[in-house]
Amino acid sequence: MPIRIAWAVLSVVFASGAIATPAALVSNGAIADNVSVSLHDTINHRKVGAQTTALPGDTMVVNHSAGLLDIAFKDSWSSQLLFSLPTAFIPQAQTSLELTVNPVSMDKAAFGVSLNCAGHCNRTLRLREWAMAHIGQGWQTLRIPLTCLQGARSANHPGEEVNEPANLSLQAPVQVGLQLGGEGQLQLKSVKFTHQPATLNCVEDRQLATTPAPLNEYWSASWWIQRHEQKLAEAHRHKVDWVMLGDSITQGWESQGKQVWQQHFGKINTLNLGFGGDRTENLLWRLEHGELDAVKPKLITIMIGTNNTGHRQDSPQAIVEGVNRIISLVKDKQPAATIVLYAIFPRGADDQDELRQNNQHTNQQLAALAEKFGIRFIDINNAFVSANGTLSTDIMPDLLHPNAAGYQIWADSLKTLAAQYITEQQG
Repeated sequence: MPIRIAWAVLSVVFASGAIATPAALVSNGAIADNVSVSLHDTINHRKVGAQTTALPGDTMVVNHSAGLLDIAFKDSWSSQLLFSLPTAFIPQAQTSLELTVNPVSMDKAAFGVSLNCAGHCNRTLRLREWAMAHIGQGWQTLRIPLTCLQGARSANHPGEEVNEPANLSLQAPVQVGLQLGGEGQLQLKSVKFTHQPATLNCVEDRQLATTPAPLNEYWSASWWIQRHEQKLAEAHRHKVDWVMLGDSITQGWESQGKQVWQQHFGKINTLNLGFGGDRTENLLWRLEHGELDAVKPKLITIMIGTNNTGHRQDSPQAIVEGVNRIISLVKDKQPAATIVLYAIFPRGADDQDELRQNNQHTNQQLAALAEKFGIRFIDINNAFVSANGTLSTDIMPDLLHPNAAGYQIWADSLKTLAAQYITEQQG
């Protein structure tokens, strides 16, 4: 979970209206006559012309070439190429979104497609692996069922899953996003809705969250496996009394929280197994590949799941199933250790933030999960926010990662655990 991830979003916006037949938005590189195109980031706005359009600094450049749109990007942040349809259009749920695309250079890039609308159908479909597998193979036809792009959260009860696709005619305006981040080049020949059979199978978020996998992001490729190997070696070199499992918030004890850690816990033999960007499936992979095999800790603390929310918008049920697998594996590998599960920390400016709400609903279910396993569950989230739910940038500057003041709040809770399960036993 890096502090900043470069993203670009190619969005198609539909106004509300009657359900329409499949339609082409881009055909042989030509944008449909009734579609206006603009390029945005958080500050700048450029209307796309017939030749070349770029954001300042060339963070994203769109060229109209013969028969295609050539999209080059580097260090872009919250940018989008917006396709706006003035006429009423609602894609039928049984159709597929078809892209004719050439992933020219994607090894340092993110690639995803999203369907965004009011209510519960927001979801990003990760396609980095697909793009990497097709580099150098020329034009590819990718058909994605719209059901793959619809989330499984209820509009009226965000913490609950729904079993049927969203009714897009009730959820307008609809946006289809082609998301690009990092540095790369992608060529686009056509974008359309079609009844042709899909070429991509949907994978449910529950399956993703519970299937062990290494972290494969363009920004993690250079260090993630290396850190895993370093931690394996560290576990063999030292006696370990305390293991911390998590993502970048846990890893942050080695950076933003280092001074606070040294002040309170510097004399405790600790193995920090926090990895930036990790989702539940990535922690599962690390555990299955030996990170707990050479240690006999007295205490194991766990906090994981905010990246399932932030990267993929996984449902609370999917995240909880991932954590369930993690706790089961930890208990099997370390039956003598005390296991403590922490609630996922708050994120976003206030309680209206959708990602914060997803974490809150997840935490409610994590409390019940901890009770099922007979382990401790600790929720210190109220200590991070004001009475009205506002999260201060004085504690989490990016509204996600704690600074030293935030780590001091966490340390106040951890000191009790350390005294009870480590230092008292040593004394």
